[in-house]
Amino acid sequence: MQPMTGTAAPDPEADYRVLRWCQVQREQVWAFFRSFYSDKDNVNVPGFLSHFAQSSQDKYQDAVLNITFTGYDEIASNFTSFLNTRGGKLG
Repeated sequence: MQPMTGTAAPDPEADYRVLRWCQVQREQVWAFFRSFYSDKDNVNVPGFLSHFAQSSQDKYQDAVLNITFTGYDEIASNFTSFLNTRGGKLG
């Protein structure tokens, strides 16, 4: 049997670091979405808006409602009005 040349030996420690990094990234994404929807559902306007970049390039799209808001000012204006109205009705 010929020894393999030009191939690095498996590095279990490096594999573990990659898997751990992937797990951390996945948890951070899910934490973002939990926070995002929790703020929206609980009518926390400042918390909800804090998830957006204050940029004219930012975009919010909702396929179910068929709406698109472009730019932080438009997002903030629409959601402040919507969430405050919703909060007033929910008490």
